[in-house]
Amino acid sequence: MNVFAFWSISLRLTAAVVLAGMIVRRGWAAGADNSAQAWACRPAPVQLPQGFDPERIYLASRPSLLPDGKQFLFEWCDAIWIAPIEGGVAKVLQHSAGKDAWPVVSRDGKRFAFQSSRAGGWHLFVATLEEGAEARQVAFNSEAERPYLWSLDDRELLCFVYRDDVGSAFDQGRLAWIPVDRRAAERRLFDAPGSEPALSPDGRYVLFTQEGEDLYRKGFEGENASRIWCYDTQTQAFSLVVKHPSESRTPLWAPDGKGFYYVSGQGGTQNVWWHAFPGTEERQLTAFRGDSVIHPTLSADGQTMVFRQGFDFWVFNPTTPDVPPQKILLKPEDTGLARTTTRRRHYESLWNNDEPGALTATSEGMEFGFTAGGDLYVMDTVLRDPRLVYGDSRTQERDCVFSKDGKRLYFFSDRGDSVALLMAEKARPDLFWWENEAFKVKPVIEDSLRRSLLSVSPDGSRLAWVETESVLTVADADGRILRRFPKVKGVGGYDWSPDGRWLVASLSDDYSNSDIWLLSIDDPKFKPYNLSRSFTWDGNPVWSPDGQLIAWNGQRVGSGSNLFYVWLRRGDEEALRAQEYLKAIERMGLKAKDRREVADILGATVVDAPDPNRPDADAATAEGVGGSEPLQIDFEDLAERVRAIPVANLGAPVFAPDSRRILFPATIGGRAGTYEMTLPDKLTPTFFKPRWGYPVGWFGKEKDPRKANRLVLMTSDRKIGTFDETYEFRVYQELNIPDYQELGFLTVWGVLRDMYYDPAFHGADWASVRLKYQAAARFAPSRSVFSRIIHSLNGELNSSHLGFYSDAASKKEWEQTYSLQSWEPVTSHLGLLFDQNYTGDVGWMIKRVIPGGPADSRQIGLKPGDLVVAIDGKPIRNGMDPTLLLNGPKPGKFVVEVRSGEIARKVYIEAITYEAARELVRKAMYQDRRDYVHQRSGGTFGYINIAKMNNDEYNRFEREIFAEGFDKAGMVIDVRDNTGGFTADKVLNILGVQRHSWSVPRHGAPAYLAGYWGRPVFDKPIVVLCNQNTVSNGEIFSHAIKQLGRGKLVGVQTNGGVIATSECRVLDLGSFRRAHYGWYTLDGTDMELHGAIPDVVVENTPADVAAGRDPQLDKAIHVLQAEVETFQRENKPFVPNTFKWKHQL
Repeated sequence: MNVFAFWSISLRLTAAVVLAGMIVRRGWAAGADNSAQAWACRPAPVQLPQGFDPERIYLASRPSLLPDGKQFLFEWCDAIWIAPIEGGVAKVLQHSAGKDAWPVVSRDGKRFAFQSSRAGGWHLFVATLEEGAEARQVAFNSEAERPYLWSLDDRELLCFVYRDDVGSAFDQGRLAWIPVDRRAAERRLFDAPGSEPALSPDGRYVLFTQEGEDLYRKGFEGENASRIWCYDTQTQAFSLVVKHPSESRTPLWAPDGKGFYYVSGQGGTQNVWWHAFPGTEERQLTAFRGDSVIHPTLSADGQTMVFRQGFDFWVFNPTTPDVPPQKILLKPEDTGLARTTTRRRHYESLWNNDEPGALTATSEGMEFGFTAGGDLYVMDTVLRDPRLVYGDSRTQERDCVFSKDGKRLYFFSDRGDSVALLMAEKARPDLFWWENEAFKVKPVIEDSLRRSLLSVSPDGSRLAWVETESVLTVADADGRILRRFPKVKGVGGYDWSPDGRWLVASLSDDYSNSDIWLLSIDDPKFKPYNLSRSFTWDGNPVWSPDGQLIAWNGQRVGSGSNLFYVWLRRGDEEALRAQEYLKAIERMGLKAKDRREVADILGATVVDAPDPNRPDADAATAEGVGGSEPLQIDFEDLAERVRAIPVANLGAPVFAPDSRRILFPATIGGRAGTYEMTLPDKLTPTFFKPRWGYPVGWFGKEKDPRKANRLVLMTSDRKIGTFDETYEFRVYQELNIPDYQELGFLTVWGVLRDMYYDPAFHGADWASVRLKYQAAARFAPSRSVFSRIIHSLNGELNSSHLGFYSDAASKKEWEQTYSLQSWEPVTSHLGLLFDQNYTGDVGWMIKRVIPGGPADSRQIGLKPGDLVVAIDGKPIRNGMDPTLLLNGPKPGKFVVEVRSGEIARKVYIEAITYEAARELVRKAMYQDRRDYVHQRSGGTFGYINIAKMNNDEYNRFEREIFAEGFDKAGMVIDVRDNTGGFTADKVLNILGVQRHSWSVPRHGAPAYLAGYWGRPVFDKPIVVLCNQNTVSNGEIFSHAIKQLGRGKLVGVQTNGGVIATSECRVLDLGSFRRAHYGWYTLDGTDMELHGAIPDVVVENTPADVAAGRDPQLDKAIHVLQAEVETFQRENKPFVPNTFKWKHQL
C-alpha cells in the first residue's frame, strides 16, 4: 500500500473539488516516489535513510498492551489501531471526524478507553475491542480528561483532569477517578498535581510523576526534571521514590508489587530501569543511545513490554534484560480511504500562506509580477489572466522584481534550508510577459544562505538583498557580489538613492535597537552614518526621487509615532523657502530686483540658488535615475537637521514624484487611510484616500517621472491596485503534499541552523539531524506525525523555549473537517468551590466562594458550609455529575437553591467559564498568601507576586509596591511559577535604587523626594521566592537579585530555561519558536540549563500542597525577619550635619 493510503480517516476526508479555470500542477506526478515535474531549478531529492520505509507506520504513540501481551493498541494518524507484537499489519479500531488518542486497555482485556475530540473538546470514550465498535462518551466536562489506567474492578478510570483546583498555570491539573458504567461525579485522588499514575497490584499505592520537560527533549537535567512519588491511599501519605537530576517518567508496577519499571534519563539517554519497592535499589534494563524510550506499557504477567524508541515500537521482556528489545515493524491495513497526495487551492490575493506575497511592475506599470500561494505569476492590467512563471511544490517563491528594461524577472526561491536567487526570461521576447506561455528560468545564485528583501537599483545595474536577516548585500545584475556590508543584528528594510550609489537602511544593533543608517556602496572606507540616533524604534526609510530628502517613521518617548525627514544638503530647504518667498513677491507684481532687501533677509546665495522645483533643476531626475552625477550629502550636523512631525498610528511613508509630497498610512481621529503632507510648510496631515497599502512605484504616460500620477501598490487587503482601481485575479494551484511538508521541515531546520543562539547546537550534529528526520517529514501521513517530527527535531537541542503549534490557518490546512458539530458544550462554573470530602446524601457543600466570582456578593450571601441543593429546580444528590445541570452552549444563568442550616432560599447566579474561574482562584491564592504574610509578621512584612514578566503584571507591581510596602519593613516577592516575559529590568529598577543623597524638610524625617525618581521605589529588605517553574525572564530576575546582592533567594533552583525567542510561521503548517538570544550571567555562565540556585533551598511536597501548607513561604518570612534585623542594625537613622552659622554681633 502506498504510504498515503492512510492519510486520514473517512469522516475527515473531503473530496478536493477541481475548480474551473487554470489548474497549476505544482510539482505533481503520479507514482510511488511522488516525484514532481522537472522544474528547472528543483532542489535535489531527499535521500531515504538506510532502513527507512515510508510505507510503514512510524512515530505512532501511546501503546497499550492487552493483558495477554500478544497484541497492543496505539494511536497513529489520530485514530486508534491494534497490532500483534510480532509486527505485520495494524488494523483500525476507532476513527472519527475528530482526533482519537491515548488508548488504555481494561484489565480484563474486553474494552478500552481513549481520548477523543469527536464530540467537541477532548473527552473520555469507551469502546469494545471489536473493529468499528460504537464508542460511548463517559465524561462530559468541557475542560477535558485524559485516561491513564483502569481500576482493579474495571469500573473506573484514573484520569488527568483540568478543573478549578488551586494552583499556578503549571500545576492546576489533578488526578481523578471517573466512573465508566454510570454517569456520576468524578473523585479526586488527592489535592495536589500529578500525572502518569500507576496503581499497585493490591490497589493501595499510586505511583505518579510531577514536573518534567517536553517528552522529546533529550539530555535535560535540572530541578524541573520529572520525579516519581508514591501516594498511600490508606494513610494518605506521600513519599518521594525516585529523584535524579535527569527525567524519571512513566512508572509501571511489576506484577508482584515488589518493584516497578520506569524510564530514566540517567547516562544521557532515557532507558527502561527497574526500581525496588520499597527501597532504593535500581538497575538499568535497556541500553539505547540517542533516542529516548517513550511510553512503555506492560502485560498482566509482566513478561512483555512495548514502548516506542526512535521512530518505531519495540517489544522487550523486562525479566530477561540480557535479551535485547526487538523492533516491531508495522504497516497499516489498506482501508481504501486513500488521501490524495495533492492539495488544491485557489488564491485571489497576494498571500504566500505564511506572509504577504510579493509584487513588482514593469517600468510602464502595465505588467505585474507577483507571488501567491508560493508561486510566481505575471499578469497585465486588462485581461488579468495570470501566467505561471515558476511553481515548484518543493519551493516557496517569495520576493520578485523586474529589471529596469523589463527583460528579466528576478525572484527568490525559498527551499527551506536556503533561498536561491533565480531569474526568469520570456521564451518569446517579442511578446509581452503575459502573452508568453513558457518562460526560461535559470539560477543566479544557489548556495546554503537564506535571503530576503530583494530589490533592483534605479538604473537596473545592481541588485540588493539581505542574507540571513543580518547582512545587506549588493551584487551586479548577474549576481556577482560587489559589497557585503558588516553584519548587524537585523535589517528591517532599505531603499536606494536615485543615483544608485547609496543605501538608506533600517539596521538593528546588538541591543536590538533599530536606527536609520546611510551606507555608501562604492566607497568601502565610508563609515556608516547613523541618521536617527534614537534608542527607540526607527524604520521604513525612503529616498525622495530627486535625492534631496530621506523620510522614515519611528517612535519617540513622549510623542509616540513620528514622521521624520531630513534635507541631505543644507542649502536645499533654504533655497526652497527663498523661492517660495520670491514667488509671493512676484504674485504681487514685483521682481526680486525691486526688493533689494530680500537678499539681506534671505541671503544672496539662497536667492541666487535655482528653484528645486524647476524641471531642469536636476537633470538626472528627468531620466528617473541618478545619472552620472553623484548625489551630494552634507554630513556636517546632518543628524541634528532631522525634523519630526508627530502622527498617530503612522505607517511606512512614500514620496510622491515631485519629491515634496509625502504619503503615508495613518489613523487620525478614528479615520484610517492614506494621508499626505507637503514640504516644506504644509505639514499638517491631510486625508488623501481611504485605501492604503505597500507602494511598488509611481507610473505615468509621460516620460518625465515627476509627472507620474498612478501609484501601484499592494493594498492593505493584499490586492494589486492603485488608490482608485483594483486589478482582481484568481489563480488555481495543485501542489504535491510530500514536497510541501519537506519544505516546511527544512524551513524549521534552516532557521534553527542560522538563528539558534548556540552555534554548537548544544552538542547536536545539526547536519546529521537533518538527514535523520527529513524523509520522515516528507512522508508524514498526518499533522500529529509531522508535529512529532518537529518536536523530535527540537528535542535534539536539549533546549527550552522551542515548540511547534497549530493556529487557525494551520488547522484549516491539516483538518478539513475535524468536527461535525457547530458548537461545543461548555461546562458552566458558579464561582463556588465544593468540598470533595462531603459525604451527605443531598446537595453539594460549599467550601469557598471564589472572591470576585459571580457568587461573591452580599446580595447572594453564600458562605462555606452552605448546601447547593437544586439548580433550575432540578434537585441535586451528592455524587451526581455536575455536567448534567451545568452544560450548555455557553455559561448559563441559573436559579440556585441553597440551604443554610434549616433555611432554604433561591439565588440567581450568572455563571462563568472554568478558565475564568481558574484565574480568579489564582488571584485568591495570591491574596491568601498576602494575608498569611501579614498575619505571620504582625503586619510588618508585605507580599507581592509576579506571575509573568509582562506589562500588565509590571503595572500591577508598580501600583502595589507602594500600596503594599509603604508602611512595611520588608517585602516577600514571589516569582514562583513565573512564566517569563520582558519586564525584569523594570522591576529591578524599582527595587535597585542607589541613594546618593537625602532630602531633609523643616518639619519631617530625612527622606528623598519621590517625584525625582520618577517611579515608585522600594529600598528596604526583600526576599524572593523562586521554584523549578520560574522560567525565562522570571529567572533572569532571580539571577539578578542574587548577583546584585539585593536580597536572598528562597525555594528551589529555577528552571534553567532562558532564551529569547520569536515566533516563526512554517508555511500554513503551523508556527514554531526560534531561539536566537542566549542569556549569560556576568561570570559567563549560560542561564540556559543553569538555573538560579537559592540561598536557602526549601521544597514544597505534594503533601504540603494537599494540606494547604507552604514551607517555602514560611522560610521566606523567617529569612526576611533576619534580613530586616540586619538592615535596621546596620542602617542607623540619618542625622544631617547642619552648617553652624557664625553670627556677627
